[in-house]
Amino acid sequence: MNKKYAAILILILFIFGFGLAYFWLDKLFIFGFGLAYFWLDKFEVPTKVITIQGSTHYELGVSYGMQCREQIRAFQGIIGIAAGFTSSAQFIAEIEPYIPPYLLDEMNGVARGAGVPNSTIILINAFADILNYAADNIMACTQFIFANKTNTAAGPIYGRNLDYFPNHILDNFQVVLRIFPPSGKAVIGHTIAGMVGLLGGMNSDGVCVSVSLVDTKEVGLGIPAVLAIRDALNYADNASIGTAILNGSYSISDGRTHSYQNQTSGWNYGVLDLDGTAAMVETTNQNSYTRWEGDTANGEYVGWLAAANHFTSSAMISKYDGIPNVGNTYNRWNTMNQLMAQANATQQFGPYEAMQTLRNQWDPVLNFNLGGDRSIDNLDLYTKFIPSGSMASFIMCPLLNYTLVTLCQPSFGDFYVVSFDNSNPVVGPIY
Repeated sequence: MNKKYAAILILILFIFGFGLAYFWLDKLFIFGFGLAYFWLDKFEVPTKVITIQGSTHYELGVSYGMQCREQIRAFQGIIGIAAGFTSSAQFIAEIEPYIPPYLLDEMNGVARGAGVPNSTIILINAFADILNYAADNIMACTQFIFANKTNTAAGPIYGRNLDYFPNHILDNFQVVLRIFPPSGKAVIGHTIAGMVGLLGGMNSDGVCVSVSLVDTKEVGLGIPAVLAIRDALNYADNASIGTAILNGSYSISDGRTHSYQNQTSGWNYGVLDLDGTAAMVETTNQNSYTRWEGDTANGEYVGWLAAANHFTSSAMISKYDGIPNVGNTYNRWNTMNQLMAQANATQQFGPYEAMQTLRNQWDPVLNFNLGGDRSIDNLDLYTKFIPSGSMASFIMCPLLNYTLVTLCQPSFGDFYVVSFDNSNPVVGPIY
């Protein structure tokens, strides 16, 4: 089937399934997604890497919008559905004061370059937050931060699977950005076309940040999560500053209305730097606690941190709107910890082992022996109907100064090296 018509059919099925699900038949929502799935090749999603630069953030945005014009314009339909959960105009008016001015300028530039309204780009950047309000924990991302203090040649490594039920619609909207701003740090990041914010990224000083959503009732107005990541990467020289920005204890004076970041809902933000300092910021709209690698007094492991979609610290576990130590999110977190324990014992963890970990995180007994579609899925219910919801893997290697990425199911997808090197920015596939 022609991919253009396949995409139209997928959107129709999505809207049809969504509409019925919203009123009374959630199983047909799943059925609509399931049918859509088979008209789109999930294993050959191209790794689209674009470089954006400009003398102003607005110019940066225009360049981005022009290069991703087709994807952004196609994504408007999805955003229209998500916006239906809230009054778009009111939501935009309320959230704008929390957006740093330079990122708002950049979003306006993206809108100009893509030929869409400014409001569309704001909604795209708040997409994850809107879904969190509307559909609870629809995202399920699993991540590890490995301090790697024994394999000094490879250095610290941060890996994350984007385990995301709407992967059946969103995977072909993914893009990797190489951002060279007029001020602040250069950044390599994984995102959705139209987002100036990032789902995860590494800056030119070797600071890495990514995120997993956590279901909580402590929600409110704040900076959209993807913008919080981009903002931290723009300013942070090390993990301590990045962590302070994300937990709201670091003031940034650049003309923004709110000098301290305030989060919209529940998130696990991971932070890693070149020296192997690693932290996990557990935060809601109202509370925050930072877990540090090696903090054995508070139950943390020596050598790594892992996170899924629940809080694990005693300070924040009551803020999680779920049952602690039960279900899919706990199983993924526990599995990742087992894989990290294996890696820590071998003392030979490098980029290849990181790719294998994200391909095999579902079952530690595989011992990195790939045997089919082994990528973690989002929700147990949906795995009965639809194959894995993992949409991408993103690995950051600050000492080696490059990232590794596949923009499809990591069990099947090819990994590419993406670096800051303008003469050879993308290499691959390598694995």
